[in-house]
Amino acid sequence: FKKMDVSASYFFNWSDNSLEKFTDRQFVNTSEFQELYSEEAINQSTNINHRFNGRFEYKIDSLNTLTFRPRASWQSNKGESDLFGKNLRDETTISETTNNYLADLKAVNASGTLIWQHKFAKDRRTLSSEITAGYAPKRGESFLYSQNNYFDGAPSSDTLDQFTQLESYNWNGEIDFDYTEPIGKNGMLMATYEVNWKRDDSDREAFDFLESSQSYSIPNNQLTNVFTNDYVTHQAGGGYNYRKDQWTLMLRANYQRAELVNEQTSPENLTIKRSFDDILPMAMIRYEKSRNDNFRIFYRSSTRLPSIEQMQNVLNNTNPLQLSVGNPNLVQAVQHNVFGRYSKTNTEKSTVLFLLIGGGLTDDYIGNSTFLPQSDHPIFDQYEVTPGAQISTPANLDGYRNARAMLNYGFPVRPL
Repeated sequence: FKKMDVSASYFFNWSDNSLEKFTDRQFVNTSEFQELYSEEAINQSTNINHRFNGRFEYKIDSLNTLTFRPRASWQSNKGESDLFGKNLRDETTISETTNNYLADLKAVNASGTLIWQHKFAKDRRTLSSEITAGYAPKRGESFLYSQNNYFDGAPSSDTLDQFTQLESYNWNGEIDFDYTEPIGKNGMLMATYEVNWKRDDSDREAFDFLESSQSYSIPNNQLTNVFTNDYVTHQAGGGYNYRKDQWTLMLRANYQRAELVNEQTSPENLTIKRSFDDILPMAMIRYEKSRNDNFRIFYRSSTRLPSIEQMQNVLNNTNPLQLSVGNPNLVQAVQHNVFGRYSKTNTEKSTVLFLLIGGGLTDDYIGNSTFLPQSDHPIFDQYEVTPGAQISTPANLDGYRNARAMLNYGFPVRPL
């Protein structure tokens, strides 16, 4: 079509992996005890991935353009794990497990974005609107057979034979508007507004094996959970761009209002509502002496929402010695990152120089809290943790910092 440009791509990947792993993990705290977790595991997995991306651009006239970008993916993952693990305290075994875990998971992710772009008669004055919608269901099942021995206190042992089925659904939608207005010959103002909605539903049911009927027919309420998460954000802001000769300056600031609602209906009813207000700035300075010699300094702030797996208040006993459980009280993390980059290429000498340095800090960083077997924390009673096992849960932490630097220099070697 004369007014339409079309492009599409399809990607297929199949992999079969086998991994033998040995793990020794030491836990250090202020107590007089030292704990060590040791594990030998053999993991096998088969992954199949299909991905499709398309782009359809329709030029209505010289001032208006419509663009549609569909995306879809399908993934299948089958895995099996055999492991032997043990917890030791001062070189004495306090618990051990031998288990086999089978999992079969299938996931689909489909989304589409429609963009309308309008150019006014005045140069660099534009208005654009973007609408995005997506749907991502995921289904799977798993089998766990585990034989466990506990020696911390009165010796005990148990056998787990469980079946778990999972269904989760994700819906998301986004609408945003962008307007640009030229200021002088080298400057330009920008105004933006965006509303984003995301909903996650997760239904996880677990059953224990009943010997008399030779079937998985005993509901395990401790491992069963029905959870819904709604997250709505409104973001409005503006910015300024300036470009002259070799210099480019970009400034942005957005106000974001976010509302998070968590609802749990099984094994007990629980509703948590929160709202967040943030100012998210961004800035960039770029100097381009030439196409082969330039540097850039960039700063950006953003928010990160905890995943539904991190918030879902359900026990994960895939490894009975190292239990984990979600935390519905998590809040979003706010990240600040800054970095500088310099690159220079000398085509006559065939040399390349690249330097990167940067870092960041995060408020309410989403990490993990691990409670060792000798702890008297109430979480052990809440989830009926067997003596000799440990449990971890996601938690918001302060004081997270990171920094990194990279230097890359390339040059020809004449003998080669």
